Amino acid sequence: MGQVRPEAVWQALGKRDMVVRRVGADFLCTSVNVLAEEVSLINFVRTGRDQHAPLASRHFKLGNPKLSAEQQTAVRHILGSQDQVIGLRGGAGVGKTTSMQEVVAQIQASGQRVFAFAPSASASRDTLREAGLADAETVAHHPGLDGERRCLDDSDLPCGEG
Repeated sequence: MGQVRPEAVWQALGKRDMVVRRVGADFLCTSVNVLAEEVSLINFVRTGRDQHAPLASRHFKLGNPKLSAEQQTAVRHILGSQDQVIGLRGGAGVGKTTSMQEVVAQIQASGQRVFAFAPSASASRDTLREAGLADAETVAHHPGLDGERRCLDDSDLPCGEG
């Protein structure tokens, strides 16, 4: 492997449009473009709060009796949310996919269509299709998603109302 001196790294960073911060003993850096994308995403989430009707009526009956109390709470929160972006977060194996399957079933039961998409072809084919979302595609396959509702699990596998 090659070698590089810290001074050379700092010199190279100085020639780029970078944002660098020291946090404790660590240096964190990002490009101005990536930072702008992150700010845009945060603004998109913030301006989409309380802007939509809930995904399902308040009077739905959960279809999966095996959902844990936490899963039931998550499903009810997602279905009752009026936000444009709704996040579902949890550790591996805690039931995010099972919860999202119930969310999808409830949305479909209300007469709405669900479009599932993932950032990669393998994620859309393997993860989402195996979870029962047979028509799952990549994000690139759905270019006109502006203004659509989105539900995201913590592996960034979105599903949107259409």
